[in-house]
Amino acid sequence: RPQHPLARRRQLRIVDVVKYPLVMPTTGNTGRDLFDLSCSVQGLHYQVKVESNFSSALLSLVMGRDLLLAGLLTVSHLQESGSMVVVPFADGEMQQRRLQLLTAEGVVPSPAVQAFIECVQADIRSGKT
Repeated sequence: RPQHPLARRRQLRIVDVVKYPLVMPTTGNTGRDLFDLSCSVQGLHYQVKVESNFSSALLSLVMGRDLLLAGLLTVSHLQESGSMVVVPFADGEMQQRRLQLLTAEGVVPSPAVQAFIECVQADIRSGKT
């Protein structure tokens, strides 16, 4: 949220994030697993307010001083509307997540799928993801 004490930072460190209640995906989600790994390496503990594998449920439950652990694609519409602020992690462990677009080898995509692939590639190149 724009009024959160950490919202104006250019980057966040996990040591600062764990001071707040977290709304986050369950274990098994790549972002969550990287967060847990980083906390383990740094000897940090955190309080989970809510955890779910449904991003729409998580988005609706962020209140007050809560922080949401989510990828940019999950919250980009809220960032564009100004109701959510996106701040990347500075911690190296959190930089390991990458977006990949995979297709079946030797299969020619339909025109609709090809258009989708081109749209995603354009967003990746523009830095929107």
